[in-house]
Amino acid sequence: DQFIGVVGMDFDYVVLSEQVHGIKLYENGFAHLAIDGVVIHGNDCALTEAESGELQQYLSKSKDLVNGMTLVVSASYADIRQIRHEITFKILFVVIILASVFMAVAVFVVKRIVDPLNKLTNAAAKLSSGDYNVEIVESNTYEIKLLSAAFENMTTRLHEREERLKLSANRDSLTGLRNTTSYAAWVEKFDKEIEGKNATFGVVVLDLNNLKGANDQYGHAVGDRLIATAAKVISNVFAKSPVFRIGGDEFLVVLQNEDLENREALFRQLTQVCATTFMEENGANIPLGIARGFAQFDAGVDLRFADVFKRADDAMYANKGGSKRTTV
Repeated sequence: DQFIGVVGMDFDYVVLSEQVHGIKLYENGFAHLAIDGVVIHGNDCALTEAESGELQQYLSKSKDLVNGMTLVVSASYADIRQIRHEITFKILFVVIILASVFMAVAVFVVKRIVDPLNKLTNAAAKLSSGDYNVEIVESNTYEIKLLSAAFENMTTRLHEREERLKLSANRDSLTGLRNTTSYAAWVEKFDKEIEGKNATFGVVVLDLNNLKGANDQYGHAVGDRLIATAAKVISNVFAKSPVFRIGGDEFLVVLQNEDLENREALFRQLTQVCATTFMEENGANIPLGIARGFAQFDAGVDLRFADVFKRADDAMYANKGGSKRTTV
C-alpha cells in the first residue's frame, strides 16, 4: 500500500484527425467528433447557426463510443435530393424502356393478329356484295390460319353455288339445254352484232312431231321423255353449236363458223338419226320425228335476230307440214 509513481500516456492527435477527415458521405458529407456534446474536431466544413443547433440536439441523444466520444456523420439535403433525382431519372428511364417494349409488342400483335382480321373483315364485306375475287390473307398464327382456311373454303363453295345457280337459271330442267333466259341473252348479243355490221350466223328452228298424240295416248310423262330424247339427239348432232329449248317441243340452234358451213351434212345426219330412233313404251315403238327450218342472216334483209328467226320458223312449219309422222 505504498505510492510508487504516476505514469502519463498520450497519443498523436493527428491519428484522430486523419480518421475523421477520411469519413465521406455522398459528395459533400462530413463528420464531427465530440465529447460531452462539445465538438472537439470536425472537417473544414462550416456550420450555420441552425445546423449547429440541430447538431447539438443529435449529440444529446446519441450513443457514445467506447472511448466516451461521439462521432456524428452529416450529409447535405442537396446531396440527398440529388440521389433522389438520380433514382427518379432511372425509374423514368426504365418506364420509358418498358413503354417502348410494350408498344413494340402491341405493334407486333396488331400486325400479326389485328391486321389479318381486318383484311378478313374487308373480304367478308366484298363477299357479301357478291364479289368473289377477294384476297384471303395468309397468317402464321394458328387461329387466324384456321379462320382463313375456313373463309377460303366458304368463298369457294359460295362461288360454286352461284355458278350452279347461274347455270340452272340458264338451263332447262327437263332437257338440260339452254332455256329461254339464255336465249334472250343470245338474241341481245346478236342484235348488237347486227348493229355493228359484224354478224354471221344461221338459225335452225326445230319442232317435235306428234307430241300431242304421244301425250294423249301414253300420258305426259311419256311426252316428256320424248322431248328429252329429241333434245339429246339435237344436241349430239349440233354438238359444237348452242342449242336452246324455246318452247314446249320447240328447239333452236344457232349455227356459226364450221357448223354453218357444214349445215347440210348436219341436216342429213339429223334426218338419219331420227329415222333410226324409237322410244319403247308398253310394247310400242314411238318414232322420233323432228321438223326443221333454216335461215341465214342476210345483212341486206334482216335488221335484227327476230327477222332471221321468223324466216327459219316459217321454213320449219313448211317442213312440218310435209314431214309430220303418225304416232304408232
